Amino acid sequence: MNKIAITIPKVINIKYSKVMEFSNPNNARKINRLRMLNVLLEEGPLTRADLSRRLVLNKISISEIANTLLKEGLITEGDKTASSKDGGRPGTILKLDSQRAYVIAVDLGFSVLRFAIADLTGSVIRYERLPLEKNTDLAYQIITTLKRIVKTNNKELLALCITVDGEVDNKTGQILKARQFINDPYPLRAKLNELGLTIPITLTTQLQAEVKAEKMFFKQSLASFLFVNWGEFLSSAFITKTETLENMEFAHINVIAQGLCHCGSIGCLDTLASGWGYKNQSLNKLGTPYTVKQLLQTPGGEEIIKQGIDKLGKALALSICATGAKAVIMGGGISSLPDSYFSLLKETCQLALPNHLSTTPLYRGNFKEKGSVQGAIYLALDKYFYSRQLLCSLGYLSY
Repeated sequence: MNKIAITIPKVINIKYSKVMEFSNPNNARKINRLRMLNVLLEEGPLTRADLSRRLVLNKISISEIANTLLKEGLITEGDKTASSKDGGRPGTILKLDSQRAYVIAVDLGFSVLRFAIADLTGSVIRYERLPLEKNTDLAYQIITTLKRIVKTNNKELLALCITVDGEVDNKTGQILKARQFINDPYPLRAKLNELGLTIPITLTTQLQAEVKAEKMFFKQSLASFLFVNWGEFLSSAFITKTETLENMEFAHINVIAQGLCHCGSIGCLDTLASGWGYKNQSLNKLGTPYTVKQLLQTPGGEEIIKQGIDKLGKALALSICATGAKAVIMGGGISSLPDSYFSLLKETCQLALPNHLSTTPLYRGNFKEKGSVQGAIYLALDKYFYSRQLLCSLGYLSY
């Protein structure tokens, strides 16, 4: 079997020890370098004077860092401005070279594999959605597609982040369980390494990735929110400024007196409001296991969808009361239902809430079915390039 060898340019493979001595000037320069990259990511092109004010660093330090990043090809110079963004003297614009390097995201769904290549701003430059071949080795499927994508794009790559609809152990690089696909630990990272993949590989869950994507989009402007992945199966997390609580059993709130759930219980929310539940409901009532998109075009399908929305809205109200969430964000593929259905979900939720909570906002997620892919992109960029978690821990960033 042909192997694929993807290496990382040393110039952008920045590694940090877990415990840094910040009195060491070298470490201070590393932190300020990261701060500059993050400011250029968030605010776009800036002059050296702009950067000096944003980062509260003297012009000599700014110039030293900028010159280093210019030599490494991570930033570029543009034209001189008429004045700085703060109204100061004209200066030369500095901006990220977003195409200097790329990250890859792979999303292992219930029945599909999604692949994406993104630049240093997180913008997707290539996206593919392929059927998941459950009788073919997973690592082989991934490596075959990566070989084709990388050969076509011929890009320098930082890392690969893989999301799974199930459970993972990132330390060992194993998929512990993938819904109705992998029931025993599967050493995905080791298998990919054996096939010649040499870039860093991170494993995470779809839920973690989707939450990351929405936090980045909302800039964590919400004091707290309940995130619900409304897809093939329901899953949820409660997010505050400092914590993400994932061990919620939102999908298994009891909402009806009948209907066997995949967990073995009767009447779980998943049996009515998830993609899996809609297929089962349409099979029982219409004789065919329709997807949500198919139900929209099928006589009797609207009633099935609305029944699920009714139970989902009431379950959301219950969860808001229980958690104190200040908002709800609905992600996943089903969240892309037409506006009339999403409005019905909002109305049902609001009517089930006590008066003083009835204005709790319910948002449609920004990324829908691509949320796990976009989140994987952000995770890879954060971990292997921007180190946002480190900067957050030091108080330089708030999300």
